[in-house]
Amino acid sequence: MRAALWKVHRWIGLACLAPFLILTLTGIGLLLLPAWPKGAASPLAPAGIDRAVAEANHCFPQAQIGLIMPGLSPAKEWTLALREGDGIGRTLTFDPRDGRVLAEARSGSSLRDILLDLHNSLLIGLPGKLVMLAASLGLLTLAITGLAIMRRRLRVLRRAPWHGAYPLASLHKWTGLVALAFLLLLSVTGAMLLAFKTLGDLRSGPERSAPRAIEQVRPDNLAAMTSTALALHPGAEIQGIMPGGGDGPVAIMLLDRSAAPWAKSRTLMLDRQSGQPLPARPVPAFMQVMIAAKSLHTGLWSSAAVRGLYLACALLCGVLACSGLFLWLQRRRLRRSLPSASKAAHS
Repeated sequence: MRAALWKVHRWIGLACLAPFLILTLTGIGLLLLPAWPKGAASPLAPAGIDRAVAEANHCFPQAQIGLIMPGLSPAKEWTLALREGDGIGRTLTFDPRDGRVLAEARSGSSLRDILLDLHNSLLIGLPGKLVMLAASLGLLTLAITGLAIMRRRLRVLRRAPWHGAYPLASLHKWTGLVALAFLLLLSVTGAMLLAFKTLGDLRSGPERSAPRAIEQVRPDNLAAMTSTALALHPGAEIQGIMPGGGDGPVAIMLLDRSAAPWAKSRTLMLDRQSGQPLPARPVPAFMQVMIAAKSLHTGLWSSAAVRGLYLACALLCGVLACSGLFLWLQRRRLRRSLPSASKAAHS
């Protein structure tokens, strides 16, 4: 059984090497790219949000409003997503204090968007998501088989990573044991999130949307609603705002970094006309599980210390992938040299 698990571990490791390196490098980039959180990201309501929406409506009358997201700190600009009838997406950045539009860019053109798309789908959409889903399941298999075939685990942990006759093998084993819990966590939560997104893509099919104008929002309406949401949930941060359309309610997503993983994110619905919160509906258990998976997978909804821990573990995963590759190449060279040595001995 151990010999069979060893062979499975080696071949799955080789098959998952490229996706694993991409996941590791893009994950490190996504952790390093934003500023480290210094408490609440947006403790005050954006006073200029209504002016920004009105200006977007004036500049792009045939576009549909999307998600409005805060910056990483109160001094940073907010972003407003627009989608035109031909499917082209735009992102406007604006000053939350006075609503001045600062810049315009095509959606998905920022470094963070590119890294996120590469991390989730290899920049090729649904086929890339299927590849990454298979890779996450392969990483889960690697973690289980690696633990099963390893001997003297406690001795490996107590010694230095480079101790022994084969320092590279010792480093690979030690890194695998140290990063085991993190690797299991990322594999399980990553597979859950990718499966959820992939099923959504398969059900929705190709997007077909007719041109729709941005819904007019009354002056100071969104600013007052965000103030109401923050007052109802002290200590929470604005995670995103969906103005919606027609007579539908406005959705304000709140983030509570101190809450349990399944309760960090919540959505507050407010009446468009009165600005008053609507009766809250219980969050389905499935959505609580997905919120917990998102929180545990990224570590971005927690403190700076948690993000630092995730960054250290991600670097260990990079060491694990590189040492596994060198061990595979070393084994291949050794197997090739054995027939040559045998022939020389016989001659």
